[in-house]
Amino acid sequence: MNAPKKRKSSMRSAILWTLFVILCTLGLYLAVLWFIFYGGFKSRIPGFYDIGESNLWNRDNVGYFLNALLPDEIQDFTVQGEMGQLGSYGFLPTLSFSFTASPDVAEAFVSHFCDGVLYAGFDPFNSINSSVPTSNSILVRGNGTIHYASSKNVPASTKGNRCVRRDERVGPHAHWLEEFVLDTGNPDRYMISYNLAYDPDNPVAETRYPRAEVITPLGDRFRLYVTGFSMVGSTYFLRYPTICMETRGSVYIWDNFAMNPDIMKPFTDATMAISIDDLEQPPAIISGRWLSLRPADSDSTDFWQYCLTEDWEPGTHTMKLIVTPPTGESANFEWTFVVPD
Repeated sequence: MNAPKKRKSSMRSAILWTLFVILCTLGLYLAVLWFIFYGGFKSRIPGFYDIGESNLWNRDNVGYFLNALLPDEIQDFTVQGEMGQLGSYGFLPTLSFSFTASPDVAEAFVSHFCDGVLYAGFDPFNSINSSVPTSNSILVRGNGTIHYASSKNVPASTKGNRCVRRDERVGPHAHWLEEFVLDTGNPDRYMISYNLAYDPDNPVAETRYPRAEVITPLGDRFRLYVTGFSMVGSTYFLRYPTICMETRGSVYIWDNFAMNPDIMKPFTDATMAISIDDLEQPPAIISGRWLSLRPADSDSTDFWQYCLTEDWEPGTHTMKLIVTPPTGESANFEWTFVVPD
């Protein structure tokens, strides 16, 4: 007489146990998803905040974002901007800050930026950005831009720089411009000012700054853009000690209409041997779908990666290029330029 009741009780227990297992599994699955997308990996990306977190900068998250912790002894710390947010409707971080510190601490901190290079008398916050160089210009390249920048009436005690910043922690191709100033006017307390050179209303650096003038010495035979020169008549004169070259088609889109659009197709992933006056220069590669020129030992996808800087001798010089595609024959090109006395 009690058997049916036992069977019903056992079935009820089995159903409840099955529901319990399903709910636990579902809960664990949702917890893992929450950790991945909201609680863990996402919030670890430097410079970005997560839902439920503050978007305000502080000393700790600024240091984590820059991969350069702010020293404990700094004073007069002020910060502006907000952290970025990931996702379809996300945005990039904006950041400006300043502080004072002892000379040793301040110099050690700025060594983390722009490879530690500082230019005396240059203030990027009060700079003249130009497409042509002047006697005291610095060359800024990266994040799609290449331009010249200089400052007027800035004392030598003010030292600064502007350069591209890359961070593999944010993404393999994450890069933007940063600029900073070290004011050494007070021998006891140096002041550091930093700015992430990013405009939310105009995030493309290439359109925010004037583009360095280029020449196309090989014309329609081979797409080669070169900076640092001016053209007088049919002669190319060097105006800046750094020569940068690019073969990427989207660098100056309007020039493509004046060139045969098919001239570069045979040179996809080609190697390029470069010499000046028969002296070998570092080799280059024309890489990827964009056909961008880069040093052979670099995997960067940014514009204007191949540059040569020398103390050029006055006179006429000849640059020779031997471009060798993966299949087919090599192509040889050359052009001449003049370094004024």
